Amino acid sequence: MTPKANYILIRPLDNEDGFLAYAIGLDGCVVEGRTEEETLANIKEAIAAWRPAAEEFETAA
Repeated sequence: MTPKANYILIRPLDNEDGFLAYAIGLDGCVVEGRTEEETLANIKEAIAAWRPAAEEFETAA
């Protein structure tokens, strides 16, 4: 069964401009963006790509 991200954490990057987002519960699903809005859009795109890849990996295992 593919995990589901229940929470998204967005925080400022340390010592840089921009933001970092994590999809909690989806290992390795992490993105950056210049603004909070861009970062949120990026993590939504990453989650959409992560799920099919995880399902394919489970099938191959």
